[in-house]
Amino acid sequence: MPGANCKSPKLSFPRKRESEASCSQTSLYVKIPPSPLCQRGDGGDFHASLCPTGMGVFRNFWSFALAGVIAFFEFCNCLLDYLLSFFMRARSGAKGAILCALAIVCVVTFAGCGAPSLRHVPEQPQRAIEKKELPRLGYTIQAGAFASAENAAAFTSRLKDSGLDSTYFVAREGLYKVRFGNFATKKGARDRAEQLRQKGVIEEFYIVSPEQYAVFQRDKRGDGYFREELARTARSFLGVRYLWGGESVETGFDCSGLTMTVYQLNGIVLPRNSRQQFAAGNSVEISSLQKGDLIFFAGVGSKVSHVGIYIGNDQFIHAPGRGKKIRIDTLEGDYFRRTLVGAKSYL
Repeated sequence: MPGANCKSPKLSFPRKRESEASCSQTSLYVKIPPSPLCQRGDGGDFHASLCPTGMGVFRNFWSFALAGVIAFFEFCNCLLDYLLSFFMRARSGAKGAILCALAIVCVVTFAGCGAPSLRHVPEQPQRAIEKKELPRLGYTIQAGAFASAENAAAFTSRLKDSGLDSTYFVAREGLYKVRFGNFATKKGARDRAEQLRQKGVIEEFYIVSPEQYAVFQRDKRGDGYFREELARTARSFLGVRYLWGGESVETGFDCSGLTMTVYQLNGIVLPRNSRQQFAAGNSVEISSLQKGDLIFFAGVGSKVSHVGIYIGNDQFIHAPGRGKKIRIDTLEGDYFRRTLVGAKSYL
């Protein structure tokens, strides 16, 4: 009957018909139920010829695709039957058990290859680390002219007793001056200086404007210029017996007073003691140190107790202790290698 072969969707692969012996390529016969999408041949056989003559009765792509899907599932069914029968025959012997295990591994491997891949989750961009930026110094009052550091330190101590945060510095060799205050306006600084002069605390004074600090020029001349100025200012204290009145040596304020003064003289407000300075800076690798960075040490325990200012070539300037002269030391020294805890930048 013409529709006999259409009752079952099974596939059959008959030998090549004699009428098609002239075709130089293999022809595939697929027995499928009749469909309005394709042209039926004799006996419900649908012929998809792969020969270049274009023989075949498939006129629609979807019919061919449907035939391919059915063929694939039939193949998988036959393969599964074969594997099951193979396992039944081979499971008794040791060799058979090994072959069974290998077959299972192969099946699982191929099945895994066809499994859907894990969804790629794009990495979230890391947030840029915001650098800490210290406040810049405003208008300050400069007063006094002293021939010795001891006299400058004593004057600084009197100003502190009056509630004025002050520091002294080397104006030139053999001459020390004092600066104090941080005012938002020039008028505010001048009014305060006049009050202190009327009280007899100071005599002559000079108002230092922010434009006179190196940090103001940094925006125009770059970080390299500013770092050189920090190193130059630190060098100006070499050989000075650093005396910072009113503070004990245990707090490390002598050494941090030097670094604070160096930065203030260049227009940046650095915290008072070494631990505060350590917390306020941006961490720097020791191998990446630059001039002007601060390096910190812990003499006993892990708490910061000493600080110096880096000037390049593994060297730094620091105040070793009360009454001792400010000097240059190297990070190659055994003591400083053992007590070094980190470095900070403030740019």
